[in-house]
Amino acid sequence: MTLRPTNRLLLLCLPLAFTALGCGRVTTARYLKGSFQLHHDPAIRLDYVYMAPDAARLRGGSLLVYVEDPTHTIDLENAKISKKMKAKWPEWWLDYERTLADLVWQSAVFRDVAAASDTSLMAHPDYILKAAVTEWNEGSGLLRGILGFGFGSTRMQWEAALIDTRTNQTLFALADARIHPGGPSLMGFGVKVYNGPALIAEDLFNAAKDMDAALRGIAGVSEAPRPSWATRPLYRPNSIPGPAGSAFAPVGANGPPTPAGETPTMQAVPRVPRAIVPRPDAPAAAPGAPR
Repeated sequence: MTLRPTNRLLLLCLPLAFTALGCGRVTTARYLKGSFQLHHDPAIRLDYVYMAPDAARLRGGSLLVYVEDPTHTIDLENAKISKKMKAKWPEWWLDYERTLADLVWQSAVFRDVAAASDTSLMAHPDYILKAAVTEWNEGSGLLRGILGFGFGSTRMQWEAALIDTRTNQTLFALADARIHPGGPSLMGFGVKVYNGPALIAEDLFNAAKDMDAALRGIAGVSEAPRPSWATRPLYRPNSIPGPAGSAFAPVGANGPPTPAGETPTMQAVPRVPRAIVPRPDAPAAAPGAPR
């Protein structure tokens, strides 16, 4: 079969078209587990969401943001991760957690937001946002830079659940995947197109902003979001210790140090338990919460 020039162009652009439409991006929720049902809401720029009927009550509460260790939530056998990124996981993990907390703070939905790696945490947060990156594929920088239009695309998936610590009820949950097509460097996309981790980080940032918009809609927040330069409280009264305390211990503090001259790998990074202190009246079980 001979393709006309226009048909050849259409065939070339198909990967980009599917990327833009987000066709079938999330196939399996790997982190979320519970009785609630995820569904697609065309009004929300996330693949699948769940909203409890009384989710609007989260407005004005205090929130603790907790991101799971990505080395334990990503399907490593099917992931494509550069060696440089593997060495940066501990640093990236904490930076992402704090960035996510900053973005949620800027949404103006909650009166106080803390990250699990902050210096001081509210002792009994009203809500906990538990998040996990479950897919990470850096694609091919060479294909993105030379061909673009979806070839060599990056792919990431993240999942999160917002849980009421007083009842252990899941009020909001999401499963969302992003595909970044990049683009030919000769067309002005620059060298960033070759940097898979940077493209995935950009998608995670934009996805968090879309989550903020969804939370603002659920909570009925009409006032303007806090400005991007506004910083959330990092020190507060009624707090528990942060790093090196009961809430969080820095990666490596509870595990063997990496020998001098060696680069830590994902397998060598110890999983550090981070105890979240719920409200005293919270039930022990957490139906609908992530495992």
